[in-house]
Amino acid sequence: MAVQISIFNWFFRKSALPYWCVVAFDFMLCVIGGILILLLRHPASTLSGQYPAVLHTFLAFGIANLIGFRVFRTYSGILRYSQFVDLLRIVYASAMAFFIALIFNLTIRHLGWESVFYPLTGRMVFIIFCGTTSLLCASRVFIKIVFESALIGKSAQHTLIYGTHAGAIAMTN
Repeated sequence: MAVQISIFNWFFRKSALPYWCVVAFDFMLCVIGGILILLLRHPASTLSGQYPAVLHTFLAFGIANLIGFRVFRTYSGILRYSQFVDLLRIVYASAMAFFIALIFNLTIRHLGWESVFYPLTGRMVFIIFCGTTSLLCASRVFIKIVFESALIGKSAQHTLIYGTHAGAIAMTN
């Protein structure tokens, strides 16, 4: 029991959110956001008979996102200190995942896997990845704004930090 409590405290300590929580949050945001964006284009009555195929497709797109997250390490920073560089990493990871998803979508059509996966047009895949990238970036900005407004008081002195590259970033953190 003591081992379980120590593991629990290690995973959920206040100093930092574990990597797997950030990755799981981003994965769920991509899958759910992609399905919602698809529902904007196709009515739910059209997709109701193909729900398993749609879910399989978006889980595969989520795996493509996981590959991009891993390559560009979008989960490595502290969310409440997100900066422009972190948003660029998200955009790069989503672009990589977009190309993987396009190749996957073409493979679905070429191999005739329409019964297992829901085939999408290239335009729809592009719109889905633009939307999920926007959701990922907006979530990072939202978390940063909430943290700053909750923990940094109104009486804090405003300071201008002038510098370039890692030196300025290290000073702001």
